[in-house]
Amino acid sequence: MDKALRYLEAALSFVESGVAMETEPQTPKSAYTMFSETLDLIRFILKLKNYTDPSAAVHERDFCVLCMRCQALLQMAMFRYRRDLALKHSQTLTDHFKSLSWSASPSVSKSAVSSLVDPQNIQQVAVAYVSITELFLSALEAWEQADDIALRGSGLLRELDSAVGAPSLTSSHQRFSAIHTTRPALDQTRHTEPASSR
Repeated sequence: MDKALRYLEAALSFVESGVAMETEPQTPKSAYTMFSETLDLIRFILKLKNYTDPSAAVHERDFCVLCMRCQALLQMAMFRYRRDLALKHSQTLTDHFKSLSWSASPSVSKSAVSSLVDPQNIQQVAVAYVSITELFLSALEAWEQADDIALRGSGLLRELDSAVGAPSLTSSHQRFSAIHTTRPALDQTRHTEPASSR
């Protein structure tokens, strides 16, 4: 468990670096890359052990919640970077499906239909759109799972949420508030971890 705690600490440092990069006008793409690579690290941490197993200790469940909250926040940050592109892809797909229904009408010329959407690109647009929206849906799912696991934890995270305010996944103003509260929670988890599991 000690190795997993150290990995999560490193992940938090990477997130903080990514947040700092966001404020630099020349490095916003670097922030996205930092978030993406940190997300891979969090997923690796979550595979180290089955923290949700019924036999898992409460401090392990607390740790799992911290990881899943970070995962959800990273996915939401990555979605925000691609949101405008997702909206553009959505419009392209909508136009494409409209053109399909129009093509059935004898009063619409084939050239008018083909000028709306390039059929060769529609598959790439659809794949990109699904990939971007999957970030949002996965973030929501991870956040809800974390909330559910927190109910079976030690109560530490609920106490922390009460003391500093519950973190928000969807608030762009507070989107990384959970990251700032994760370090104290991580320290507390380390102190409550039995010596035998270190």
